[in-house]
Amino acid sequence: MFAKAPKMAVDMLIAILFIFFFLFLSHLYKSRNSLVTNWPFVGMLPAFLSNSGRVFNFLTDMVKFHGGTLKFKGPWFSSLDFVVTSHPMNVNHILCRNHDNYEKGPEFREIFEPFGQGILTSDSHVWKSQRKVLQSFMKNNKKYAIYLDRIFWQKLEKSLFPVLEHVMKLGVEVTQRFASTVRL
Repeated sequence: MFAKAPKMAVDMLIAILFIFFFLFLSHLYKSRNSLVTNWPFVGMLPAFLSNSGRVFNFLTDMVKFHGGTLKFKGPWFSSLDFVVTSHPMNVNHILCRNHDNYEKGPEFREIFEPFGQGILTSDSHVWKSQRKVLQSFMKNNKKYAIYLDRIFWQKLEKSLFPVLEHVMKLGVEVTQRFASTVRL
């Protein structure tokens, strides 16, 4: 009777390994068209860590590959899943049309605490009222428009124009370089 127990344990172990092997194969089959594999237990974290030196380029490549919106899956039970979007309709939905549905949360408020309770950190009706006040100030204030125009031209003259002059001295075709980056 005791001799059957180890045999049965080995059979159970083989059956469990067999099930995990087929789950693993089905998982690989499902993620075969993806740029990054979503592994069991660890999610997409290995790809993220292997590209830690170029995180922003990696996320940009991923978002482009997935058509503008990427659902990044972190390790199981870690709540590290997040969504990155650059699709204009999604951005408009989140920032303008349904702003109330997307609260900033306590972590965001903690990070941006130095900005106080302004338009950057507020939610829902407080945000809307602050936005209306700010918009009316910007639209109807001629002094603000003159100030903004002056600041804009100062930035151009002190920052952009010297850089463009330096690039021209190097002999680089600026419009060609700009056009190639815009197509990306």
